[in-house]
Amino acid sequence: MTTNNEKLGVGITVISILELIRKFFQLLLVIIVLLKKEDIGLWLEKIGANNIMNAISNQQIIITVCLSILAILGLILILNKNKIGMYLYFSISLINFTMLAVQNSFQIKPLLFDLVFPIILFVLLYNRRHVFKK
Repeated sequence: MTTNNEKLGVGITVISILELIRKFFQLLLVIIVLLKKEDIGLWLEKIGANNIMNAISNQQIIITVCLSILAILGLILILNKNKIGMYLYFSISLINFTMLAVQNSFQIKPLLFDLVFPIILFVLLYNRRHVFKK
């Protein structure tokens, strides 16, 4: 068994860590919403935005939690130079993008924001793809 001592590069490491932080906070926020959905609904009702929590179902929240956990796992595998991490992260990003597009009725701003890190990471990983060859 050969070891690959070649480094990933600063760009891949920075983008992966930023995406890990973003996914961690997304996961934390979604878990808080899942646990405190009624309290948040009451607070939103007081300020006149009660239709927001009615549009969010528990199934959507659980799917988002699962996708966030899998994306975090994929990013950790990418940082460990494992090829499976790339496939996992980008397939989860595609599923997440599709889900977001359907939920937001194909509005451009949320879709573009969700694509920034995966596109940058894809380009950087494509340029350093020889690191993942085994």
